[in-house]
Amino acid sequence: MAIKWLKNSMKNEVSSALEYFTIEEAEKALKFHKSIYRYSVTPLHSLASLSEHFNVKNIYLKDESIRFEEESFKSLGRTYAMGKILSERIGKDISDVSFGYFYIPEVKAITQEITFATATDGGFGVPVSWAAKEIGHKAMVYATSNVSRYQIEMIQKEGAEVKVFDKPYSEVIVELLKDAQKNAWEVVQDTTWKTGKNIPVWIMQGYMTLMLEVKETFEKIGESAPTHIFVQAGLGSLAASVIGLIKNSLPKNMPKIILVENENDSSIYYSAQKADGTPHSEFEGTESLELKALGLSHGAINEVAWDVIKSHADYFFRCSKEVHARGMRILASVKESPITSGASGGLTMGLLSLLLENDKYCDIKSELELGLESRILLINTEGLSDPKYFREVVWDGKHSSLEEHCK
Repeated sequence: MAIKWLKNSMKNEVSSALEYFTIEEAEKALKFHKSIYRYSVTPLHSLASLSEHFNVKNIYLKDESIRFEEESFKSLGRTYAMGKILSERIGKDISDVSFGYFYIPEVKAITQEITFATATDGGFGVPVSWAAKEIGHKAMVYATSNVSRYQIEMIQKEGAEVKVFDKPYSEVIVELLKDAQKNAWEVVQDTTWKTGKNIPVWIMQGYMTLMLEVKETFEKIGESAPTHIFVQAGLGSLAASVIGLIKNSLPKNMPKIILVENENDSSIYYSAQKADGTPHSEFEGTESLELKALGLSHGAINEVAWDVIKSHADYFFRCSKEVHARGMRILASVKESPITSGASGGLTMGLLSLLLENDKYCDIKSELELGLESRILLINTEGLSDPKYFREVVWDGKHSSLEEHCK
């Protein structure tokens, strides 16, 4: 098992992008989400049995596996961005409308021609398709060949048209943006491109509902803020929304922020390793001219998110597949209530368990100051995104090797 890590060497100033992640913006997003009839606060599990086992004060898990019907936090960002797009089209501020407002015939008459479009390498397609169907709009989804058959079927079930490409994700985004321009589609994507700066910001603001729910739950149960937050890095959007809201609400009592990636998707780690302040792709030098022309030569990293991450994240981890597989199995066997997760959702639990339990990683544990008084927050980002892979990992023990040392 390989775990690579590094400390952030770029923390030297406050990110100007923090202005997007204020409590006021978070409350605006939460208000909109509450107007969606399927909305409910997702659970914040207190994993007492694991906390005792690992000798820490508390491990909390925000469980997005039951968010709306899409089993993913991504629905929060997509629905909010789509709400912002529709609000702008009708000349309203999103704080003055509800999700149901877009059903009104007079409003539909203005917005009915809008088609929403997105690209996906995993879980983006379903939330956009679901939200589009809910408010009576068409959706186009461009997918890489990595997307599971289950996910494709889920997207199609929501009524969207799907095109699958045997190309890297960033190149699929190029295809999407070209066709969107030809067909006047509204692109809902958290990748930053030259003409689409607002959309990624709106998606990240939608994600703040997750952390605002966490904040309100902690306050309700009388729990202090976490000392450590382990969060999936992805393209940076979720991580930036978590960091941004925490930084704006707890500026003098910031928890340690640890960003975690799977080894096959680690552009954030690679960028942190370069440490020159700009986002990078592991595939630099192989991008097409079209990719560069669209401002995507750094891969698919969200540039606004990167500005927050480079200034305020504390540590970066890159983990082999055995780590997320271990996390998936641990969550599926939690004493209090078994939790379904995937390769993203199980990643942080897998890493945390190794840092706390395996003597090979005691130096890292010490560096992160993980101990008896630690209050740790994890996020299960997804539910059953790929049933076949879940069974292979949890039932059959796929990726179970624990032999490799920390690198």
